[in-house]
Amino acid sequence: MLEFRKTFKVKTINLIMETLKGEREGLEKETIIILRDKIAAKLEQRKLAGLTEVAVLGIVGGHSVPEIFTLLKKEKYIDWTKVHIFMLDERKVPINHELSNFKMAKDLFLDVVPEKNVHPYNFELHSLGNYEEEMRKVKDYGSDLPYFDIIILTCGEDSHIASLFPKHDSIKKDSEMFINVNDAPLEPPERMSASRRLLGRSETAILIFFEARKVNAYKKFISDKYDIESCPAKLIETIKDSYILVDVELLTELKKEA
Repeated sequence: MLEFRKTFKVKTINLIMETLKGEREGLEKETIIILRDKIAAKLEQRKLAGLTEVAVLGIVGGHSVPEIFTLLKKEKYIDWTKVHIFMLDERKVPINHELSNFKMAKDLFLDVVPEKNVHPYNFELHSLGNYEEEMRKVKDYGSDLPYFDIIILTCGEDSHIASLFPKHDSIKKDSEMFINVNDAPLEPPERMSASRRLLGRSETAILIFFEARKVNAYKKFISDKYDIESCPAKLIETIKDSYILVDVELLTELKKEA
């Protein structure tokens, strides 16, 4: 039987972070439930306000999301005609390259989303300005800067999220939208990423810590000794509605080190 333990941390009246701990399979299914319910709620909110029903979802690649993407393809209760999908980060490779974050998402679930609602970052065609303009066009943000309704992030072994790396120029840049990363400490070094400010404006965030090898990143995340520049994953603590998913494999490793 799959079990979950939910922990609530209320930072302020408007800032809540929920941690879900359990078997990876169950957490992957829980992610789909969160996405389904949040997308529906955001679309209904816009409908009641007399606005066009649209939600903007940001996704990443990595080893933690393939099964989530596979489950999204099977999900029958998300209205993909009203959801636009953007990449939170991308490697500077062709979009059909094995290292492309977009390619993995496309292979696993994006064929259920209308083509006009899918927004890859193509280094051969896009500049940062082009991509920003695409995001501005899909939704009326009113007087606000563009933002994501929901983002799905995974945490790297060094605590990086998207392509924002600890103690690196990428996490220090103050751009409001997307940034170029020319010297990432992981291969390939050339990338693009949502900036810390753009991620921080998200309405809802899901951050995933799966596998024992992420235990040091998780320890930094839950420690008070590190700031956002030292542990970019802590950026999630600034988002008003966030979910942290931690699997049993990591928790078992954490217990061993205690």
